[in-house]
Amino acid sequence: MLNKKNHETYQAKIELLDQKSTNASANKSTIKSQRQEMASSYKRQKTMIYGEALVFGIMLIAGIWLIYNTFKKEYALSQQQNNFLLSITHELKTPLASIGLTLDTFKRRKLSDTQTQYLTTNALEETKRLENIVDNLLVTSRLQTNPKLNKEQIAAAEMTDGLIHKLKLQYPDHEIKNEIATELRVSADHESFRIVMKNIIENALKYSPKGEAIRLRSFNKPKERIISCEDHGSGISDAEKLRVTEKFYRVGSEETRKTKGTGLGLYLADQIIRAHGYQLSILDNVPKGTIINIKIPT
Repeated sequence: MLNKKNHETYQAKIELLDQKSTNASANKSTIKSQRQEMASSYKRQKTMIYGEALVFGIMLIAGIWLIYNTFKKEYALSQQQNNFLLSITHELKTPLASIGLTLDTFKRRKLSDTQTQYLTTNALEETKRLENIVDNLLVTSRLQTNPKLNKEQIAAAEMTDGLIHKLKLQYPDHEIKNEIATELRVSADHESFRIVMKNIIENALKYSPKGEAIRLRSFNKPKERIISCEDHGSGISDAEKLRVTEKFYRVGSEETRKTKGTGLGLYLADQIIRAHGYQLSILDNVPKGTIINIKIPT
């Protein structure tokens, strides 16, 4: 519309100028100069109109893009929070229900020593499960508010042996091979690094079929040492590899997955490793499964 009005105005001015030029007393050179000036002004205004339209169009597209990205992030955050609420509700209610049922059984019935031992052991396992969830939530909060680390030299193989002994009680159907070099020392915060190793090993156990072995090993590369956890489970797709270290993110949906967890395990491992100045990477195992590497610069 602006371009049309600009063109009509230009045509009207040209017609007036043409009428003047028919006058015998009119200065031909002046009229010619005015015509050139009008043409130049018309072109400038035309360029300005199209330029403004282009700028407005770019701003409109940029605005739509920003709104879309903001909506996409908000939707992802909403999904993340929904996943967390579903998983944490399940993870908290299940052990609490089990412990409550055990106590109610003790209250209502007289049990044999064998039954008492079985129920007590089960209740203690559920209590440890609750403790692990609370520990992960507390560590997550601490990393966000006060990520201070108390580094010391840690014997990685010795620490891992202790974790394996405890995890074998929870996952008796799996074999865990510890091939980490006994001489390997890592400069790290003891409690934080223990959580890293525990979460990585437990994640491998959760997603591996019964009977499949989990292999832990260490090796040296130019300028870095690597601690590796290898499994032969279902593996992680390339798209999921980019997201499994996000807070509360879990592969699949809460309605379909069967494994226990809150989506904090690999997030914590990645954040703690980053805080140490190290790097965590996720690779495909051959022929199937996942390899999680901790890269420690030398």
